[in-house]
Amino acid sequence: MSFRQGQEKFDGKQIVLYGRSLGDEGKTGRVSRTVTRLEADGRRIVHRQYTVGEGGKERLVMELILTKKGNEPSEDK
Repeated sequence: MSFRQGQEKFDGKQIVLYGRSLGDEGKTGRVSRTVTRLEADGRRIVHRQYTVGEGGKERLVMELILTKKGNEPSEDK
């Protein structure tokens, strides 16, 4: 089991959460970080999850890009 918690307040554009494992009698589990960012005036959400490996180096393990449909053209990458 794990939980996620932020270390800073939401700044209106980005949420950063840090995940840690619970249980296993004090064993250190995987540490992860998720970053969810609002872009294109709130029309796009970019969500990325990173895992922290040896030496603290992060590796991207998941990326979701959600774009709100509407009459206005969406921005390309």
